[in-house]
Amino acid sequence: PKLATRVWAWGSNEHGELGLGDTEDRLLPALVPGLKKLKVQAIICGDDCAAAIGTIPSSFVFIL
Repeated sequence: PKLATRVWAWGSNEHGELGLGDTEDRLLPALVPGLKKLKVQAIICGDDCAAAIGTIPSSFVFIL
């Protein structure tokens, strides 16, 4: 399968869980700048956090 090379986030961002470097809520999708160079294989989201898993072994990013 083709992997996404960009990750977009939107919604509530009270704790910075969208990974956009601030705590502003987003009504429209915004590009997550810290994941631009990572080929993302999976994204896991919770109430106050998120994690992205890349295709390179041991590549993962936690966004709290």
